[in-house]
Amino acid sequence: MPNESQSSPRDQEMSAHSTEKDRRPVALLTFQLDGHVYGALLDPVQELVPLMTLSPIPRGPEFVDGLARIRNDAVPVVDTRSCLGMERASPTRGSRIIVTRLEAGLLGLVVDRVLDVVELDQSAARDLAILNDSTVVPKRGGFVMGVARIGNDLVQLVRLDGLLDGAQLARLFPERTSDGP
Repeated sequence: MPNESQSSPRDQEMSAHSTEKDRRPVALLTFQLDGHVYGALLDPVQELVPLMTLSPIPRGPEFVDGLARIRNDAVPVVDTRSCLGMERASPTRGSRIIVTRLEAGLLGLVVDRVLDVVELDQSAARDLAILNDSTVVPKRGGFVMGVARIGNDLVQLVRLDGLLDGAQLARLFPERTSDGP
């Protein structure tokens, strides 16, 4: 019977490859909401813009602040705080719109403040399964992906494309999310 601590050359190669992959840094955009620090993959972020006057959307969804004209595109802008169940806040000089690319189109996310772009080894991130208002936050899917320590901050790693659910996206992008012709 083989010793369980021994591994085949293939297992060792796969483990080395996995470790090497986990050490590759990923670029994260860090930002603040209600005093908490969040980090999101930088790749889907198109740009950061100062908070601007938005055009209202009559009878629009309650989570939408309005439309922004950004580089000749009409971009729906959502209040990230209200999408996460936080209290809305008055904009400050530090408030920014994170313009991100979704499958359905561009979406603007209002955050209290953008902090920095940092590189993080994937191995430094940990899956998150915590109790939040008596509900377990799933390890996969949804908005929160994990947690990492960056400097002195405990940073929640989030998926910007997981902030809104399918029904909310359908209300914002009906022509791109409907199943019909």
